[in-house]
Amino acid sequence: MRRSTFIWASILILAGLLLLLNNIGLIAVDVWGLIWPLFLIAFGGSILWGVFFGRPSFEAERVAIPLEGTARARVLVKHAAGRLRVDASATSGELVTGTFSGGLDHRERRDGDALDVEMRVPGRAFPGFAWPWMWGPGRTLDWTFGLNAEIPLSLEFETGAGEARLNLSDLHVTDLRLKTGASATDLTLPAHAGH
Repeated sequence: MRRSTFIWASILILAGLLLLLNNIGLIAVDVWGLIWPLFLIAFGGSILWGVFFGRPSFEAERVAIPLEGTARARVLVKHAAGRLRVDASATSGELVTGTFSGGLDHRERRDGDALDVEMRVPGRAFPGFAWPWMWGPGRTLDWTFGLNAEIPLSLEFETGAGEARLNLSDLHVTDLRLKTGASATDLTLPAHAGH
């Protein structure tokens, strides 16, 4: 990241220097005509730098959220850019079982036999991912997890730019909300929702 910051700082200094020399009459060049090409070259170079020399891949974290007597659950999934795959593969006795590349921050709140879970991308993962030099293989936020098919679920998904495959066909979903950004979403609705 330090080298990429150096690239952007160099571009800004060079552009400022060219503007100064042009304004005081030492050179006669269309500086504004150079700014956009310099910007595009730096942007593309930053992306390539990230692909070949960027930070190491995100670590994958294995997470399981136990049911512990839960009879119904509400699950809110806030996923940023990357890949999201959800199905009914949670093991018996667990609400959520899966692998979360880039990590997972989750909060649980119990109210009697109801469980309320919020799952989100950790703050440490998303800011770095937003920079173009962080783009590339192994640096996307890939979440693959299963939900429990034995209890009624209220599901809400908030996804950003990315790809989501939500196979809810074997789940008992009572309520579903989906908010997406610039993304591709493949949604399979429950086969036996009841209504």
